[in-house]
Amino acid sequence: MIGTRTLTLYAAVAALLLVQPALGQEQAPPFGGPDQVDFAEELWQALEERSIVGEDAIQTHPYAGTSMHGPVIQYLSGKVTVADHTGTFILKRNYRGEDLSVEETFRNPLQNFDSMGVMFRREEGYAPDSGNWFWVKFMPDGAVATTPDGANMAGRVAPCIGCHQPAEGGDFVFSHDRFAQ
Repeated sequence: MIGTRTLTLYAAVAALLLVQPALGQEQAPPFGGPDQVDFAEELWQALEERSIVGEDAIQTHPYAGTSMHGPVIQYLSGKVTVADHTGTFILKRNYRGEDLSVEETFRNPLQNFDSMGVMFRREEGYAPDSGNWFWVKFMPDGAVATTPDGANMAGRVAPCIGCHQPAEGGDFVFSHDRFAQ
């Protein structure tokens, strides 16, 4: 079920995308375009090579999550190299299901695995207004997730940025401030 906040963010992004041509701006969409999806695929491959994603992925202890990511989450962070740039990644595996518990997820981490959100800190100047983070939502098989209207969730994903913008320290990271610029 999509919450009111998510729908509001999607509506704001849709409105912005509709207004841009009227303003004479001819730029690639902030997320979902072929270049962003290609970069997401390269990111997936880099994470898979490190066993962060995929069939033999490293498992961490799950914890109680939030409505946006799911009732249970696993968290991993580190560094990977994508397209000749080494950057920090933050990954949240999202679990959903009825009567889902941290204990059940710990015992069987594949049973209710829904999706994963990944932030990857790109090169300086990529997106200075959002901490130079590249955002992507992957399905368990590595496919890039889509919004309800079919946009690929890769790049400067407005719903992700909108939710993370209030993080203390301006680094778009809620759990700590070690990634502050």
